[in-house]
Amino acid sequence: MHIARDADPALLPALAAGGVRFVFDGPADLRAVALAGTFNSWVGDARMLERVTPTRWTCTLPLPPGRHLYKFVLDDTHWIADPANPWMSEDGQGNSCVTVCLDGTVFLRRRGLRAEAPGALYRNHQALTSLAWLPDAVVYQLSVRAFGGDFDGVRARLGHLADLGVNTIWMMPIHPIGVACRRGSLGDPYAVRDFEAIDPALGDEDGLRRLVDAIHARGMRIVFDWTLNRSSVDHPLTVTHPGWFQRDRAGKVMYAVPHREYFAGFDFSNPDLRRYLVDTMCRWVERFGLDGMRFDDADITPTDFLDEIRAAARPSSSTACRTA
Repeated sequence: MHIARDADPALLPALAAGGVRFVFDGPADLRAVALAGTFNSWVGDARMLERVTPTRWTCTLPLPPGRHLYKFVLDDTHWIADPANPWMSEDGQGNSCVTVCLDGTVFLRRRGLRAEAPGALYRNHQALTSLAWLPDAVVYQLSVRAFGGDFDGVRARLGHLADLGVNTIWMMPIHPIGVACRRGSLGDPYAVRDFEAIDPALGDEDGLRRLVDAIHARGMRIVFDWTLNRSSVDHPLTVTHPGWFQRDRAGKVMYAVPHREYFAGFDFSNPDLRRYLVDTMCRWVERFGLDGMRFDDADITPTDFLDEIRAAARPSSSTACRTA
């Protein structure tokens, strides 16, 4: 269906008594409309809309602050993006997006937002000051497996990146990959099976340290990619700490993004999980002299947890590390 660029405001998600109101307009022969998204584990019949006119359906859902992805499910079969909402997710999944701000207001990205006419998100949330070097960073996203094969292979090709003008390397995860997602020759590096280990196919700690030292010797920086919201489904933590993970209605470990069955999503309501992740990240930064961290899917991470990480990264913190 066509995604409107100048939508009828009455059809857009909006703040209402009891939460966020969703509206869908469709053909009169529809039998059922449901709302599925990150807020209900993408269960296709978890939230049914009520028909209020022959063509209009609606429901109101309490949503916590943060960005939420969703689709409408028509007649239990057809999953579609919200035809009225122009804000689509950047992950290629074709999901509609809505953000609930800390003050409860609803934000939708749309045309016309600028400094002189800011939306609710910009009026109520002050942007953080960037690191001094970040605005001039020329970033190269690098897969060790694909670019050099191992740490020594990447180190041998740093001159190529320097010739391109690269001054910051964003290195994708280097941890062991979960067995369930080893599709093709490389697998998905974001399905991490051990956050505290290096995939032996890439090298060892000495090899990583030589690579980081060579990057710094060229005046470059290295930012480590961290899979913040999930692990692989076969991560040992799913057995030793089962309470750290999201569960579907049947009690099975899951991740609140469709078609990602080999991921196990973290349950950030658990403070011990948060401490484990912060401590583990800081150990990597401190041991290898990394210049920062890039968090995968940070937009669906609770804001207060990002604040905890930022506090731990401050030099004045007793547990400070140099995450950025």
